[in-house]
Amino acid sequence: MIKDQFFNQEIWKEFFKDIPHNEYKIYIHYKQKCPMILENHEFINSIPTKWGSISLVKATFRLFECAKNDNCTMMFLLSGDTLPLQSYSNIAKIKNTYFGKKRIRTTLRTTKNVFFDT
Repeated sequence: MIKDQFFNQEIWKEFFKDIPHNEYKIYIHYKQKCPMILENHEFINSIPTKWGSISLVKATFRLFECAKNDNCTMMFLLSGDTLPLQSYSNIAKIKNTYFGKKRIRTTLRTTKNVFFDT
């Protein structure tokens, strides 16, 4: 989730440079759209948010829904000023080691009529 800037885009561009697009997608919930140099991203239909309110949970669920609709199997939540501390290959090793284990796996159930007015 970002307010009006996605910081450190050059660092993230380097992080993703050799990764096939079918292995990742960046979903962005925003207050204001900002210029992006990163490939394979999508600005989702954002909702108004306020710090410390339930709206942040609703926005997070909206991100999950978009990823789930694209058949995404693993998600990482980052803010607009997050930096990668590990290489993509190290993260992939962790994912391949633990994915599917009960202790980190979560099932996203539909949020229809739970948090959104539909």
